[in-house]
Amino acid sequence: MDGHRQAAARYTQALERTAPQRQELDRRGRELADALTETRPDRVLAAACGDPAGKHLETVLGPAPCDPGSWAVWCAIANEIEAQRDRASRIPGRAGTGQLGRLLGGRPTYTTKEWDRVAGLVNDAPALLEIASTNDRSADALIEDPRLWRAALDRNVKVIDAARAALEPEPVDVGMELGW
Repeated sequence: MDGHRQAAARYTQALERTAPQRQELDRRGRELADALTETRPDRVLAAACGDPAGKHLETVLGPAPCDPGSWAVWCAIANEIEAQRDRASRIPGRAGTGQLGRLLGGRPTYTTKEWDRVAGLVNDAPALLEIASTNDRSADALIEDPRLWRAALDRNVKVIDAARAALEPEPVDVGMELGW
């Protein structure tokens, strides 16, 4: 039992000794996260305009469309991809394999909901861009506001969700009772 107490005491001393360095690293990590968040719209716009640094977005989404509705949806999906990539550097996960893993970073070993949501947007991107090009005429010019990108994406996701719901078969009642 003394060995456990000694190990616990050494651990506590190490925590106390390294507290200032860990606090500084935490502060710098928050600064980095804030900077990534602040610069994300500019990175997306640069990619939409063909900047080579955004080649990964063009590879998976294709070049940014010219019509305003599709442009906004493309930028919204690109923004979500960049946000996930920014988070991936701070979240432990499995190594990224396949195109989605390389694009979004490893799928987290916990809290997978957000990764799965962004992966779903990437998978649905061709349909979302097509729907936006034919149905979304809400903008007259290319939009540079991330809030409006998101609104355009949400409108088009609703169209896809409604189409999927219409294709799902109705549940069938087989009339079986368990007799409990």
